[in-house]
Amino acid sequence: YDPEKGFYIGFLASLKQKFNKKVVATGIGFGPAPEPNEDQVELLNKIFSFFDFFELRDVDNFRWLKNKFSNGSFVNGLDDCYLFAVEDVIESDESSKRLYLSFLAYNLDKISYDYWEQLNRFSSDFDEVVFFESYPWQDKEVFEKVKSKIPSVKKLEVKNSLYNKIKVGSEDYAICARFHVHFMLSRAGVSGVYSKDSKYYNVKHQSIVDRGSEMRFTDFTNIEKIKKTNRPSFIYVQDHFLHQQKISLCRLIYLTKEGEAV
Repeated sequence: YDPEKGFYIGFLASLKQKFNKKVVATGIGFGPAPEPNEDQVELLNKIFSFFDFFELRDVDNFRWLKNKFSNGSFVNGLDDCYLFAVEDVIESDESSKRLYLSFLAYNLDKISYDYWEQLNRFSSDFDEVVFFESYPWQDKEVFEKVKSKIPSVKKLEVKNSLYNKIKVGSEDYAICARFHVHFMLSRAGVSGVYSKDSKYYNVKHQSIVDRGSEMRFTDFTNIEKIKKTNRPSFIYVQDHFLHQQKISLCRLIYLTKEGEAV
């Protein structure tokens, strides 16, 4: 999908081969990737063999790589957002009822006039409407479009979600296109909907659903508020354990050959 990422994998393998340095990969969303030609399989198998472990965040790509390249030490693992426990990133706040919005620049024009009208009416049920910025250089035009449709919307800038905790309440709701917006808000127990309209995003969002997110799929044609269940979502309940699983894997990076921590 991104050719430079193939370069990173080869570059790390070369460091292992030349200098015998430990190399690992964590939280990788590998696909979609083309099926390799027969003459490439042997070389790729050798490249993956240099990694002490190669962690995949979704089961589809884990199974594909595990089956295709037998010399690799592949791990069916977790996205790197689990390096933080959810309480490190999220602050419980019931002072407002928030609607979180996340859209992608490339499919913004697919959203119909009727949907924007529905969303404008829907947003009036909330105290705050917050656009969750992910890529400032891409999301500038997206926010301007949302602002033209919903004048009350505020922007949660990347720097504020990185350096301050994200406020979340039990009555908050999310409409997500971005992968990590879906991930963090579902980990915090927020209900809502997510979209996927490409093979790339199908795999990404499915990996969150596989972890227990109860957000439902939307195609951005109709607003239908998904009622929050009485039980907490599985991804929310399991957060402490998944965070510990991630930290446990990362400790392996710092072990000596004798199995002792550095």
